[in-house]
Amino acid sequence: MSGRKLILQPYAMIVDGDMSGNLVSDPTNIQYLDRLAIQFIWTDTPIGTFAVETSLNYNPVLNAGDWTAYSFTPSPAAAGSADSIFIDMTVTSAPWLRVSYEATSSTGTLQAYLSGKQS
Repeated sequence: MSGRKLILQPYAMIVDGDMSGNLVSDPTNIQYLDRLAIQFIWTDTPIGTFAVETSLNYNPVLNAGDWTAYSFTPSPAAAGSADSIFIDMTVTSAPWLRVSYEATSSTGTLQAYLSGKQS
């Protein structure tokens, strides 16, 4: 009999985020997960960039951590119309993850979701 796989059920990291300003989700512990799915869904006409950030030294009680953005080509961005982006990540070794949005102009409403599993 094989062991059970760990999973992270899909959940909302950002709910009804106001895209006229910058947004940052709360950190999520992904320590035992190596396959992640992230989805950004937005309305209206925002212009800005999304980031998926990880930290090795974040501690929910003792340390705000240092956060480093993953590099994607092309960079995920909202380009002035309602849309969505899906990011599929495999084999990440970071224990903590968060997502962020850096506004350039205009407005919109953002939903961001995360799910994951162990291979």
